[in-house]
Amino acid sequence: MKKLYELTKTEQIFATKHHDLVYQFLKGTCLPENDYYDVAIFGYLQAVQEYLRRPQLADGYSFKSIAWTQMRNAVAEEFRHMNRAKRKAVTVSYVEDGSLWALNRLLPDRKPALEDMLHDQDILAELLSYLTPKEQEVVRLKADGYSYHEIAERCNITIHGVQSRFTRFRNRLMTIHVTPQGGTAA
Repeated sequence: MKKLYELTKTEQIFATKHHDLVYQFLKGTCLPENDYYDVAIFGYLQAVQEYLRRPQLADGYSFKSIAWTQMRNAVAEEFRHMNRAKRKAVTVSYVEDGSLWALNRLLPDRKPALEDMLHDQDILAELLSYLTPKEQEVVRLKADGYSYHEIAERCNITIHGVQSRFTRFRNRLMTIHVTPQGGTAA
């Protein structure tokens, strides 16, 4: 939207004289006055300023056409603004007292899934502690989807070096006993 300046006395008189155009616009576009008057009026006031400050417009266009165009642009900009993804995010209301059952009904397996995820993270942290920093980097790159060739280029090692790091890591994993969530050693 263009910057709107304070109206001069002439612009104020002109705007007052043609103010019915705002209501005609809202009625003609089937927009509720309560919701869109504030949006349309700014487009209308821009049209007033533009029409009076650029006299060459009066030669080819009526004020009504310029006002309708500016109001239509203002409403379109408002629609674009309100329909941006960040303003249309899915929201969920959460009421602390008594509605926990609804969340459990909506996501019945959430507690075991969270426990499993936390346990897996603990195991991963323990396993990564057995690696050298270079091996950790290689494992993270592989987890991110890099091929052995791409890992070799990024780490400035040969493909054989990447393979040998994974072989050493696998051999080390075979000797580690990780306690599963149930509590008995594997």
